[in-house]
Amino acid sequence: MAILSLFYILIFSLIAHKEVRFMLPIIPFSALMAGYALKKWAKHVILKPKLQTGTRYLVYVYIFVEVVMGLIFLNLHFRNWEVPAYLAEKSDAPHSVYFM
Repeated sequence: MAILSLFYILIFSLIAHKEVRFMLPIIPFSALMAGYALKKWAKHVILKPKLQTGTRYLVYVYIFVEVVMGLIFLNLHFRNWEVPAYLAEKSDAPHSVYFM
């Protein structure tokens, strides 16, 4: 899967006309590879009883930072829940509200 992904990225990096949508098919493969690597890493790093305290502490700090940043992005940047409410309050509510 890594060879397929790297080959895909290489080919689409060489073409002159670049668009973000060309990279969309590679995202699921990249997520699968990242999940597999994280599973292997967690098995060898987090679940080891003889793991050094410093490494375990860094793993916990990383998890904490990721959760906090996820909450910040969800509540401050995206605000997806405000869009349907805003569109529904308009006098002539558009039909796209029902498809969100």
